[in-house]
Order: sequence, then C-alpha cells, then structure tokens
Amino acid sequence: MDKKHVEIIKKIISNGHEAYFVGGYIRDIFSGLQPTDCDIVTNAPPTKLVHIFSGENIDLVGKSFLVTIINGIEISTFRSERYTGFSGKPEVQRAITLEDDLSRRDLTINAIALDINGKLIDPFGGKEDLLNKVIRFVGDPKKRIKEDPCRIIRALRFCSLFGDKYHIEYNTKKALKKYSHMVVKYVPVERIRLEIIKCLNYKNPSIFFRLLEDFNLLKYILPSLHKCVNVCGGSYHAEKIFDHNLMCGDSLPKTKPLLRLAGYLHDIGKPDAFNSKSFRDHATVGRVLAESDLTRLRFSSEEILYVANLIGSHMKFITGMKNSTLRRFVANLRGDKISWKDLIMLKIADRNANLAKSNFTRKGVKQIVFIFYNALKVNKIFSVNNLKIDGNDLMTFLNMKEGKEIGDMLKFVFDKVMDNPKLNSNKFVLLDLIAKKT
Repeated sequence: MDKKHVEIIKKIISNGHEAYFVGGYIRDIFSGLQPTDCDIVTNAPPTKLVHIFSGENIDLVGKSFLVTIINGIEISTFRSERYTGFSGKPEVQRAITLEDDLSRRDLTINAIALDINGKLIDPFGGKEDLLNKVIRFVGDPKKRIKEDPCRIIRALRFCSLFGDKYHIEYNTKKALKKYSHMVVKYVPVERIRLEIIKCLNYKNPSIFFRLLEDFNLLKYILPSLHKCVNVCGGSYHAEKIFDHNLMCGDSLPKTKPLLRLAGYLHDIGKPDAFNSKSFRDHATVGRVLAESDLTRLRFSSEEILYVANLIGSHMKFITGMKNSTLRRFVANLRGDKISWKDLIMLKIADRNANLAKSNFTRKGVKQIVFIFYNALKVNKIFSVNNLKIDGNDLMTFLNMKEGKEIGDMLKFVFDKVMDNPKLNSNKFVLLDLIAKKT
C-alpha cells in the first residue's frame, strides 16, 4: 500500500472516523495486477476532512459529489446515488454505512473494501467472484443497467481483464443481452472511447471486441471491424479477417495501446477493397474507415492520425528497398508522426497472426531491424529541420526574401541528402549544392 494513503487513513481513524481502501485497488490486488488507483472512502463528511487536514493542500472541487482531495489523493465520503432516466449522472446523497456505499457500485468485484489492518469487507461476494473470474452485477442487474447503461460496456471490459477463463453470471448475462441496445441511445461516445482505451491495457483485449460482437454492439461502436466478421481473409490466410485482426492486436505490447488499436483495425479495409480477386488497396481503404470510426468515437486528432497512418502504411514493403529510398520512407513516417519501430512491430504482429504462414523468427526480426539501422546509421535526417542549413542561411546566401522559393530550395537540398547523408556534414557543402543549382 502507498505510504501516503496509509497515513491519510490512519489520521482519519485517529480522529474518530472510519476509512477504507475500496474498489479497483482491491480488485487489482486479487487479479494479480499492479494497482493503478488507490481509492479511499470514509464516513467523515468533507467539512470534517477539511478540519482534520487543516494546513494541507485541500481541494473541494468535488464537494457536490462528497469528494475531497487531500494532497492530490481523492477521498470519498460514504454516499448513495439516485438516478433519473438513463444518463448515468446520479444525484449524490450521503450514506450512513460502508455497506450502503458498496451497494451502489456496479459489479461485485468492484464492491470490496479493505481496512487498515488488512480485513476484507465483502458483503456481495466480490472476492469469490474475483477468484472464480465471475462477472456479476451488485443486486438487480436490470436496475444496475438502467441506472447507467455504460455498465454494459464496463461489464464486457472486465471480462477481458479475466482472460478466456471469465464467466458471466446467468442473470447478469441475461440482462446484458436484453438491454444492450441501450448503449447506442444512452451512452456518450466519449465514455465508450474511455472503455476501449482502458481495455487496451489488458492482456487480451480481443475478448472485449468479441463480446461487443456477441452482444450486438460492435456494429455500432466499430462498424468497420464488425464488417470483417466471418469474411474470408483470402488465399494467403487460413483465418477470417476478424480473427486475424484480433490476433494481431493481442500480440502487440500493452504498453503501446494505440499501436494495439492499429493492430485490431489494420485490415478493416479488406471487405470494401475486395475486387473479386484480391484486396488491393485495402490499407488505403482501411485508413479512411479507421479515421471515420475513431472520429465518431471522439478520439483526439493526434490519436486518429497515428492509428490511421499506421494502417495506411502497414503493407509497405521494406526488404529490397535501396538505402536512399528507405531513408525517404522513414522521413515520410516521421512526417506522419509514426515511428518506424512501431511500424515494424505492427508488420511482425500482422505476419504472426497469419495462420497460413510461419511466424517471423528472431533472426528474421533482427534482419529487418538491421536494414533500418544500416540505412540510418550515417546521419539521422528526417526533415528539412535536420539539415545543417535553414531558411535564414539561404536568404543570406542568395540575398532573397522569405517565400515559397526558399522552401523549395530546402526541399531540393533535403532530397539530395536523402541520397547521400554525408552531404549534411557541412553547411557550406549544402550551400554549394544551391549555388550549382542556381
């Protein structure tokens, strides 16, 4: 446990109040994960907390939600929630007991508390469900879903946390099936995006995407991926396109969630690009489809650009390129905000997800990486900004004013340097190139 959190709990208790660790922190411990959030709940109201921690850095920004932030650590006063409609935005009221607070939570695995001495408070059997990898709503599943339909997406996400050993409790599964349509109407796309991002940090997010399809949600959330279901991958693949995409994404590192997302979507262009013989241009088509889907889900422009450009580049052939061509290729990737190393990881994952071909060997991966290092080892020049000269040098040298012609000159020099990086060792060599051109 974090020392700062422990000290806060001890201080609250020493002042005559209750305080506990709760929620995701406990869930992650029993799931064998590194806890990311450490939530604290207490029966002390915000006014008491302000008094107890007078002199500390206190923020009451969440006062209406009974949330107090002490030195950057969030503390929630026991609360109950009253929902109207299906907005997922409750009216918050103070609760009397810890069990009242736990009873408002969505899943049993998120409704466990731990006191300072390590004793569990688990009124809904969350620990047993964690150990058995069971997804179960607290109380009436219908009520939990109608309070906040986003809980449908959350329940499916937590299935992927458990891996392929997960089990959805009967009544919970029945309610998920019956009310899944509510996601489309009542859950803001920003919240769906957040659930996708969280899922990408798990070991096997493919479980989440498969469940979205099973519960008739994928066609609304990622329609381009849904179109790949049961579509043959062609003569060079033994697996369907949907399965290929999911295997590709799963094999990419969870430390790079957006790279994984590109993996899950990299071949979404195939169904639309098929021309009765091949999937030619599917990378270009997929790029456009990914932009459309991710824009609708309110991903940021930077996130969309990264994922879409990776998809658009994943069919580029690297082996056999001349060094000068490869340097230009890397420069273009950099212009598209893509690391060539990320592209290599995507291409390797793409190959490894093809059941009709053997995986890349360790030796084969090293050979690909060596191709890049060999092409880039002289000088790492990725744009005109890496040149030994700039626009000011050219304006002085040519006695010209700033304008398009200066930019064209820099592009000319950059192109020459792509062919021979050693030219960039001295600014006067580059200026000599300009002199000869003019």
